[in-house]
Amino acid sequence: MTADDVIFSMYVLSDPAYDGNSTFHALPISGMAAYRGGMCPLWQIIFDDLAAGNDTSAGTYYTAEDAANFEKAFKEAGIKFTQEIVDYCTANFAEEYAVEATGFSAGEVAANEGLQVALGEWAWGYAEGIGDDGLFRDAAGNTFDFAAGRYPTVEEYWNMILDTYGYDLSDEGINYDSTGTAISTFIGDTIIEKYPDLAAVVRTGDSAPNISGIEKTGDYSLRVTMDSLDAAAILQFNLSVAPLHYYGDKNLYDYEKNMFGFKKGDLSIVKSVTTKPMGAGPYKFVSYDKGVVTFEANELYYKGAPKIAHILFREASDADKLTGVATGMFDIAAPPINEAIVASIKEYNGGGLTGDVITTVTVDNLSYGYIGIQADVVSVGGDSGSEASRNLRKAFATLFSAYRDTAIDSYYGERATVIQYPLSNTSWAAPKPADKGFAIAYSTDVDGNPIYNDTMSADQK
Repeated sequence: MTADDVIFSMYVLSDPAYDGNSTFHALPISGMAAYRGGMCPLWQIIFDDLAAGNDTSAGTYYTAEDAANFEKAFKEAGIKFTQEIVDYCTANFAEEYAVEATGFSAGEVAANEGLQVALGEWAWGYAEGIGDDGLFRDAAGNTFDFAAGRYPTVEEYWNMILDTYGYDLSDEGINYDSTGTAISTFIGDTIIEKYPDLAAVVRTGDSAPNISGIEKTGDYSLRVTMDSLDAAAILQFNLSVAPLHYYGDKNLYDYEKNMFGFKKGDLSIVKSVTTKPMGAGPYKFVSYDKGVVTFEANELYYKGAPKIAHILFREASDADKLTGVATGMFDIAAPPINEAIVASIKEYNGGGLTGDVITTVTVDNLSYGYIGIQADVVSVGGDSGSEASRNLRKAFATLFSAYRDTAIDSYYGERATVIQYPLSNTSWAAPKPADKGFAIAYSTDVDGNPIYNDTMSADQK
């Protein structure tokens, strides 16, 4: 691997035609905006017009047929996005919530696609569930009589998501409801599969030939310069380096001539081999079938072939991970950790976290949880932005904040701690108690006077 492989990979992630889930291109790297500017995928132009409410019967860069094809692709992608939610909810919530959400058992839900959609709507807050009259009501006001065989459809569910977020594809928009795959990924995959012409990148203005902030400084070194400070930017550099000779075209790479292994705006050469991944790691990808990814040892690995010849990665719900290890179905799993899980592990082992059945290794997790308050619902007089509404939410936040440690201790025990800022304590950038200005979240009154401190008991607070 050389600097050229890294630069090639960075330019793929920065290309105007890139439609994967990496947000590398969003970093404030010097020259990034100028490089990406003036070029745009055809589908993105149509999408922007749709989002703005513009007439898409014909545009400067596309035809009415192009617009119609994109709307078909967008709808199909949305239905796939929604089906993933339904599948996730069925796998993870049916056992516990099927009856509450639908009035039917988990087994009956598993055998009925309509009931699965209903469970998915209920779990994601798009349905009230079964009313006293025995009818199921969704957030759009539709009623369904399951006894008469009337069930909600995935398309109806998708329409509610679209009505909620509009054409906002961000993590605060449609992607907020994602269970793993970004809506943009479904859009990109659908376009490539059925409407490849929509993936073409068109020039709409001036575009820089390179990203000035990405500089090659040697055969095995490069420098990246940013226009502004971004503490989380370092996380985006945990990118997979794809070998130029396989994923790109070496004849199209010449750093000095602003050639980076592919034609700008055309990633077809990269996408042609994404289903046949190649790398330099200890294992080779063999197949993906029915939720199981199969790897085999790479005999050409520079450290020698691994002793374990085959590894299978299997999709599993959190509820199945612990029992899977205990019964021998899985060799390794990473279930969520809480007091109940710890108790189950100790029961399997006859008293300890590590024993004859299960060996437990815990590591700090670079993540955190939080309580969200829906501003439109928790407001005064329906005005979510008023000072009175903000104060109301601050009051609730103060109450919740005072007892965070009580809630954390009862669920996680000693395996989690309370944080005061939205950044995991495992991060190098996390504020420390000794830092200037450090304070306990929501621990002061309106005049700035302390209400409580971290030495007080729950009763004292």
